[in-house]
Amino acid sequence: MKKSVLVLGDHQQTIAVVRSLAASGWRVIVGCHGRRPFASLSRHACGTWSHPEPDSAAFASALHAFLAEHPEVRCIFPVGEDEIQALVACEGLPAYVQRAMPSADAVHACLDKPRSFRIAQELGIPQVSTVVVTTHRELLDAASQIGLPLAIKCPDSSRLINGRKAAACISDAQLSAFAGARYPLIVQRWFCGTRHNCQFIARDGELVAYFQQAVVRTDEADGTGFGIEGVSVEPSAELAGYCRALCRRLNYHGAGCAQFLVDDDGDCVFLELNPRLDATCELALRCGIDLPRLAVDPALATLSAYPIGRRFHWLLGDLRSLGHRIKSADLGRHALSAYIRQLGAAHWRAHHRLTWHWLDPLPTLYLYGHAVIVGGRSYVHAAGVAARHHG
Repeated sequence: MKKSVLVLGDHQQTIAVVRSLAASGWRVIVGCHGRRPFASLSRHACGTWSHPEPDSAAFASALHAFLAEHPEVRCIFPVGEDEIQALVACEGLPAYVQRAMPSADAVHACLDKPRSFRIAQELGIPQVSTVVVTTHRELLDAASQIGLPLAIKCPDSSRLINGRKAAACISDAQLSAFAGARYPLIVQRWFCGTRHNCQFIARDGELVAYFQQAVVRTDEADGTGFGIEGVSVEPSAELAGYCRALCRRLNYHGAGCAQFLVDDDGDCVFLELNPRLDATCELALRCGIDLPRLAVDPALATLSAYPIGRRFHWLLGDLRSLGHRIKSADLGRHALSAYIRQLGAAHWRAHHRLTWHWLDPLPTLYLYGHAVIVGGRSYVHAAGVAARHHG
């Protein structure tokens, strides 16, 4: 019987994992909870497993039952942080089932931002001024001490601030908005630079594959959001060295992504270390660095060259960003026109469009269809509320 891999998580990069592992000879089963995962529509997916929420008590027992019924499953590949944490909590899985993820200690070190900052400091990796605050009063004191603008984050990577991993705070009015926030929070001095995603595979603490990209544009105007346009860049000896040091310190094994900000003078600061594939790992795959396959079998990895200047564009993310800005009235007529031109230019010059493949179109078509339906319902609801308000 052909060996199978269970891919967990309905995320942007899931489709890259499914395509990569199928091409490597695996029979791919996609796990899901709630609505059908878009990657399960891929012609490379052979089945789906509907499971409870990853953070529920029922998940572990459901996974044990699934593996007992499917002995051909020899690997579990968690794509997102929720799925990774769920697998960390699962005990007693069959010994023959590989978990394509770092160790539990490495996962905890990555997701606990204050801990990862301490590790980076011990290794001499540059960082900005950082304070952990537990009350709004402490937040105001930290802002007075560090000075505006600030970046505000959650200590736990699984928590978000209004759906975002970080929020920019440039005024006292924005500080006031955090009066009712959930604490603790991390407060950092703002550093103006380009985000570099250093994607890697490590084996027993040693770096065995490396790919670096610069994020040209994100879905947030302040640059704190998800990357929607990026480009492969030449590996930086400095940043690769920091990644190598982190991997050795954590005895890291598997896929990861270290993020840094680099300014115009070449100075850099550490942002975070994610114990998973980056959402834009498809660019690395298209450039010949098959990170999903190497995460399953890092023994195949070798530090190799890749093409520089290859660009990606995530059209759906760009369209969502445009919709949010129109809805919040952030864009005037001229700014709207400029944004649409920028979006069109990004899509035209991109070498790769994330999630899209001519030979496997259904997953992406499903994503856009779902976005249209959800957006249409939101518009109808908003119009109904406005009509009742003015009626």
